[in-house]
Amino acid sequence: MKNLLETMKKISISLLIVSLSIYLTIFNSCNQPECSIAKKHENGKAEIINCIINESEKYLCHETYFETGDLESKFCTRKDKLSGEVVFFYKSGSLKSKSFYKDDKREGTLINYYENGQIESKCDYKEDVMDGERFGFFKDGRPYYYYFYKNGDFVYFKKYLYGDDSTIIDEVFKPIVKIEKDTLGTDVKHLKFSAELPIPDSLLNGKELYFAYQMNPISFRDSIIDEPAHRFRIAPREKKSVNLPLTESSTQLFYYHVFQKDKKLIMNPTEIIITVLPTSLGSSTVGAGSFD
Repeated sequence: MKNLLETMKKISISLLIVSLSIYLTIFNSCNQPECSIAKKHENGKAEIINCIINESEKYLCHETYFETGDLESKFCTRKDKLSGEVVFFYKSGSLKSKSFYKDDKREGTLINYYENGQIESKCDYKEDVMDGERFGFFKDGRPYYYYFYKNGDFVYFKKYLYGDDSTIIDEVFKPIVKIEKDTLGTDVKHLKFSAELPIPDSLLNGKELYFAYQMNPISFRDSIIDEPAHRFRIAPREKKSVNLPLTESSTQLFYYHVFQKDKKLIMNPTEIIITVLPTSLGSSTVGAGSFD
């Protein structure tokens, strides 16, 4: 009787294992994505493979391959828009880059790699626009450059120059300047503009920066003005709005640069043509850029 019970127990366990195996096989086959080769290389090997994850949501995942058969990239789309992580590889198989997309727009951090595995660059994105930090590195891992972006505009740049016994850091501060109108009528007496430097306090690191500016005649074009007539101290994240008096009723140059106090260093010298037209023409013309 005891032997019979043991035998029945073994049979029950065996049936349970077989049933579970059949269930898992059916479950996996039902949830397995449907994949197909969308394109082939001339040598017959797959170039693009598409897999349907959810047909009703048009959710597909894709893989691309080199002619050698090695994986080149992996990414997914929802309703024909990039969605999720996008990864690229070198022919050697090592990771080349990875980024994240949402509704076809790059979001988060893009990382590029050297073939030896070291990070080449890192950059922050917001709705497909560079916004935040961007780092660059040499193949040995040493810092190469650093940017800070605001809504697609770089407002700070730093480059590392390595000598035998020292490291020199070259910096540029680049404020965002917006002009209300760059085409004016002869009855307009002021040029309205704003300037701001939207960077973290840590990047300024105690430096005292000034925004210097003035209006110049067209004959001064391509000239750097050592000491412009007007200036104000520029601080991180503080927008300064200015009404600059116009002394001439003719087309002129709006010139500006940034400089650091106690250092003879001019950064980002810029000139913008301010066109002055007869009032009947200039008053209806909208200039470049926005002003608020």
